[in-house]
Amino acid sequence: MPGGVKRPDDRPDTAARRARLTELIRERAYRDGLDITLASGKRSDFYVNGKAVTLHPEGLNLVARLILDELEAFPESPRSAG
Repeated sequence: MPGGVKRPDDRPDTAARRARLTELIRERAYRDGLDITLASGKRSDFYVNGKAVTLHPEGLNLVARLILDELEAFPESPRSAG
């Protein structure tokens, strides 16, 4: 890659974090075979409750670390967020 920047996808720790986050989503957040009405008014037979993962200690840690992995791939560090 230009400038020797290593994409987060290329790092083994990032791959392991993504795999574990996927497991947590399947275990805690994904529900199939439902008949649910979404906020848009549309109906769905599955639902992903992101809060069930992001409010779980391990899930929050994984999400935060994956965001940091993405930020490290930028050539210049961000100066602010908003």
